[in-house]
Amino acid sequence: VKNSLLMARTQKESDPYSLASQVLSDTFFGSHPYQADIDGTIESLKGITLGEVKEYYSRSLIPDRAFFVAVGDFDIPTLLEELNRDFGSLERRGFDFDPVDVLPPLDKSGLLKEVFHDSPGLAYVRGNFVLPELSQEEKAAFDLGLALLDDILFQVVRTENSACYSVWANLYDFQAKYG
Repeated sequence: VKNSLLMARTQKESDPYSLASQVLSDTFFGSHPYQADIDGTIESLKGITLGEVKEYYSRSLIPDRAFFVAVGDFDIPTLLEELNRDFGSLERRGFDFDPVDVLPPLDKSGLLKEVFHDSPGLAYVRGNFVLPELSQEEKAAFDLGLALLDDILFQVVRTENSACYSVWANLYDFQAKYG
């Protein structure tokens, strides 16, 4: 498994889009917790031990961090009874999380450019922007606006110009919001 993770990370680092996204994340997020790459680094993967993996899972895969989604026509009391029978004895540990700071405002340094020598003439464009706290009304309007922008980008960039396979506009509605 460790070798597979190392191979996947090596492949990711040789992909121009992944490289561009990582450089942007490093620059955009700085030392903010969102900067962390969930795939790890070559160095962290090389040094990881089975004991560390077991400790991580024992700390992270706990009932306090779990939720269930049930889709269908259920008798709710029966469903709750079955869930409690199957999962109710799992020990709750009172998990809480560290709050995440709001992202700092961006400086006006301009375009970030990362050259990928193995793909001359190829460019990936991505921009992140900090969002303030949104009211429900503002969030609904913003989501609609991004959905429209997403459709327009797809139409112009992909359909009319065949310039890209995927284009999108998205709101990341995390504790520290960004688009």
